[in-house]
Amino acid sequence: MASVDHPLSGVNPEVFNDDLWAWIESNSAINTTELRLKYGTNEPYSSAIAQIEAKNKYAGKFRELFEERWVFPTGIGLEQSSSLKTAAVKSRFFKTPYSADLCAGMGIDSKTILNTAQSLKHLCFEQNLPLAHLLKHNLPAADVIPGAFDIGKLKDWISEYNIASDQLTVYLDPDRRSSNKKTFSISEGTPNLIELQRELLNLSACVVAKHSPMLDLKACMQELENLHELVIVQYQGECKEVLTVQRNEKSSEVAITLIEAENLTSVSGNHIPSIVQPVQTVKKYLIQPSPGLNKSSLHALLAQPLDW
Repeated sequence: MASVDHPLSGVNPEVFNDDLWAWIESNSAINTTELRLKYGTNEPYSSAIAQIEAKNKYAGKFRELFEERWVFPTGIGLEQSSSLKTAAVKSRFFKTPYSADLCAGMGIDSKTILNTAQSLKHLCFEQNLPLAHLLKHNLPAADVIPGAFDIGKLKDWISEYNIASDQLTVYLDPDRRSSNKKTFSISEGTPNLIELQRELLNLSACVVAKHSPMLDLKACMQELENLHELVIVQYQGECKEVLTVQRNEKSSEVAITLIEAENLTSVSGNHIPSIVQPVQTVKKYLIQPSPGLNKSSLHALLAQPLDW
């Protein structure tokens, strides 16, 4: 394993081979600080140690990826990246042969989209160049465009494969920290879904977007056109994210769905009550609703069949 010049500020995917993965396995129990002191920034060890560090911290969240020899970045927090469980929730909305992820990040959502049975071709945009380089390694079946989302390049890709609008689903997870502060509104995300929505809906059958769990659902219903469904994703007792599903057709009402990512169970309704009527008499149990249920406001719908 000779030293290789490091082309990125993080991890070099080109140094990984069976010997290096064997080295990672044999050194996985050693303190990574000791390994860093011993090997410094020399490659391929620096990139290898980064994998041990990632596994030590995120083994539960990305267990399957470690088993598949997915190469993880360093110097980039993975806390905000989708877990495999929450990514699996999104994959149910991809029913077309072509798909595009406008801000792919580490590529977890793109991976689950590619794994759907009907997936024929997938496009990733990623403005972080080291991450884009890793995407090409981790997702060889995807077309990766390094750089920020560009509607012109999306149209070129659509033209190259002669993709009809009913054959394409678009996904985006806008950057909510682009102005050096964390934001929750759709209008402050990058790319800006509100500004792009008409053009994206003209190009595709469906636009799926991920938003902060703090998103104002009522405001969202006013801001987004052709909104068919609001999906609240709950995992490990937390409300993790809100998904919006827009389609290239008018909708008479917006479905509100709460999905438990652990087992993909769900409950759906079609309105957000403005006032929740208080219970006059307590039955046998007093049950505290989960954060996801609170977000969805589907308390009554869930309580009725369970006789709560």
